[in-house]
Amino acid sequence: MRAKFVLALSILSSGLSSLSPLYGVTPPPASNAGIIDKEIQDQYEVNIFSPTKDIPVLDVDIPFQKFDLPEGISVQINTFIFQGNTIFSDQQLQNIAADYVGKDLKSSDVKEICYRIQKLYAEHGYILSRAYTPVQEIAGGTLTIEVIEGVLGSIEVEGNRYYSTKFIKKYFSSQIGDVVDYNRLLRSLMLINEHMDLNVGAIFKKGKNKGEADLIIVAKDKLPLHIATDYNTYGSYLTTKGRAGLRVDGGNIALGGDKLSLMEVMGFPFDHLDFSNAIYSVPLTANGLRMDLSYLYSGFKVNTLNALHLKGSSNIAGIRFYQAMHRTRRLSTDVGIGFDYKDLLNQQMSKTFSYDKLRVLTFSGRLDYADSYKGRLISDFNLFIGIPNFLGGLSAVDHLCSRKGAGGRFFIANLDVRRLQQLPWDCLLVFSATAQGTLNKIPIAQQIYIGGIDNVRGYPLATALGDNGYYGTLELRAPIPYVANYTLPFSKTRKWKDLFQFVFFTDTGAIFLNGHVQKEQAPSFITSAGLGFRITNLWRFDISYDSGFALTKDHKSSDSIQYLRVALRIL
Repeated sequence: MRAKFVLALSILSSGLSSLSPLYGVTPPPASNAGIIDKEIQDQYEVNIFSPTKDIPVLDVDIPFQKFDLPEGISVQINTFIFQGNTIFSDQQLQNIAADYVGKDLKSSDVKEICYRIQKLYAEHGYILSRAYTPVQEIAGGTLTIEVIEGVLGSIEVEGNRYYSTKFIKKYFSSQIGDVVDYNRLLRSLMLINEHMDLNVGAIFKKGKNKGEADLIIVAKDKLPLHIATDYNTYGSYLTTKGRAGLRVDGGNIALGGDKLSLMEVMGFPFDHLDFSNAIYSVPLTANGLRMDLSYLYSGFKVNTLNALHLKGSSNIAGIRFYQAMHRTRRLSTDVGIGFDYKDLLNQQMSKTFSYDKLRVLTFSGRLDYADSYKGRLISDFNLFIGIPNFLGGLSAVDHLCSRKGAGGRFFIANLDVRRLQQLPWDCLLVFSATAQGTLNKIPIAQQIYIGGIDNVRGYPLATALGDNGYYGTLELRAPIPYVANYTLPFSKTRKWKDLFQFVFFTDTGAIFLNGHVQKEQAPSFITSAGLGFRITNLWRFDISYDSGFALTKDHKSSDSIQYLRVALRIL
């Protein structure tokens, strides 16, 4: 799930605004570490979405039971007797055979009845269930149909190297002895495939005992370790425009299926930005319950207004629990609950300027839906609740807060939506939007910002902040015409469309403030357009370039802003 932590420490905008007559400049909101934290954390999330969902391979290799009456022979059947059925009652099966009672039946008619019974089972996910007529002497017009519902017998695991057999088996072991349910099995397959560098499929073999099927789990796993580094120009001139980052992800470390992610981002010069983040994730059950523990530290120094020695630091610890709800071929949903302990300190000339001590409870939900139109919709909802006077936190309205009249009590609803749509000629249309709403006047760190990469390109990072607001982007990605499906000269399998894409986009956003806004920004609306390109995995390098052109005068700093990122996949 896209865990968008709203982290931060902040410099009081109104306080800085009061200094503008002296220095002739009003620093924009991007000088707040809270905004820097949010932007950096989103940038280093590794959630790469495809317009289609990967469905685990599930195959059946069990011989069918067959029954044949001699050719040209028909028998009148007045009564049907069913044996072996536990999922559906005798009456439900009698309803299927009702049209054939009292009629002369041929072999094809008997097969049709068995087929209809199997179809009923299959429609409810029982894909291994079979109906057949055992060897019998038909007397008095009575026909016995036996149902083998397909019970899961044993489980074997093949092909695994880095994930243990015990760990993989536990996702399926609770189903041993139960009738095989496709939906239940698919859920288990999809849950285990969410682990790092693990891909699992399944094949059924005929079991040792009558009515049993053995499950063969075929695993393909790689060393769950990834290291990547990058340089980008996504920052702010107030702290540092250029930034270098390192991310390390390691899986299956101490507990089965756990994951540790470490991130470090430095600015230039180094003492102007230091961002460190650690997230440890561990599955608690095989049914999709997961716990995340996180800690974030960041420190910054403002380049402008040097005489004031503006600087700050963030210390944020968090815990979250996520439960997978639906896992089907098209739909996945999750719910979550979390708590963040945030201490966000801002200083001016070595004296405390503001100190946001926020204690935030979060309720979250995610929906991931792949439709039949070659598209995919991913939506995240978060409800943030500020708890005042808890664990040393701010009061409901506190003089230490980064905004006058705000404090530790707030209710904020946040919605993220992304739509990926495949188009003809190997093109991809990407729509994304984020909206936030609250009735409260909230600390700067909890506000929504507009401007910057993955937001409204062409405007400075966090050029405006609001309690309420939205931003969205519509992006067309297209390969090089005519050569898109040609194989690359240095690869036997990759094509030009896998390496290079043009990008054309338009972005828009707006923010609104609650409470008295005389000393704060008025509502702001900005729109931009631009173009760029993406290069993917060129000898382990990923390169992205965007040029955004501001289309509205408000907050416009230049005709265009360039965004460059070069990343290297070390491992």
